[in-house]
Amino acid sequence: MTELPFMASGIIVKNYRMLIEYFNELKRMGIDPRDSYPRSEDLELVKNLASHNKNLYDLLNELKDRIRKRVVVEAAIKAYRASTGVEPTPSEAVDEVAKLIAGWVIEIAANLGIIKLKNIEYLR
Repeated sequence: MTELPFMASGIIVKNYRMLIEYFNELKRMGIDPRDSYPRSEDLELVKNLASHNKNLYDLLNELKDRIRKRVVVEAAIKAYRASTGVEPTPSEAVDEVAKLIAGWVIEIAANLGIIKLKNIEYLR
């Protein structure tokens, strides 16, 4: 089993392997992986969206769209390839890494009590 990142629970993101590979690839490229980590403004967005009764799907998509611009394309492609054995398009790789980071943000928000995840068992 892959080790979970800080404050991750695994309730949204079932496998962090690709994300950990992405962060390792950033380090190999000489890029600080913290630039891609969840930020306080991501948590604020989650809080704001949740207060407007957005569902989990909407939260993930809005976060993913925001996070996409922080994803390093070359590192995402290499991480995707290393984790799946499949050659992705740049867009597929960036979307997948952004989605994983978005899921991590939601897990952090839940762990901090910013949001409550209801009926999460329906996602399994």
